[in-house]
Amino acid sequence: FQNRATMQLIGNRSALRHDSSDGAFLRGVTQELLERIEAHTLGRDRYNLIANIRGTSPGEVARRLGVSTSLRGVDGPTISAVIPPRGENSGMYAIGIIVPKSDLYHAVQELRQIGGSGVCVLPVTFVFERSSLRWDRLMASLGQEGSDHHRDPQEETLTI
Repeated sequence: FQNRATMQLIGNRSALRHDSSDGAFLRGVTQELLERIEAHTLGRDRYNLIANIRGTSPGEVARRLGVSTSLRGVDGPTISAVIPPRGENSGMYAIGIIVPKSDLYHAVQELRQIGGSGVCVLPVTFVFERSSLRWDRLMASLGQEGSDHHRDPQEETLTI
């Protein structure tokens, strides 16, 4: 069972389109609101796992992580050399991966199996993508209003 919520944002088309400082302010507030909601929706069921693991190189550590589907992360693991106080190479790497909540314990077990230690788990609050799908949809709908034959031309509200 997953808890899901729905929402509708209702706004004034004319105000959103208005070419003034008020219109720009309204678009800015609307964009931030939509992006925060979208980013929270993407992040709320994910965790950031950070662990130390010994290896001969970042590539070798990546290959070990890549064997398991739950250790690949969203866009792949982040692998960084751990620099000890004296600066010599210790062969220790810090890895970071983002995993879905449902894969959390399995991912921790797999990290341990390949030599991971000191596994820290942090909740992900937001995941901001390169662009916001909801914001892009809103802008497209405002720019294409004249071609939408299903909408009453007198209607001044927009539901996303």
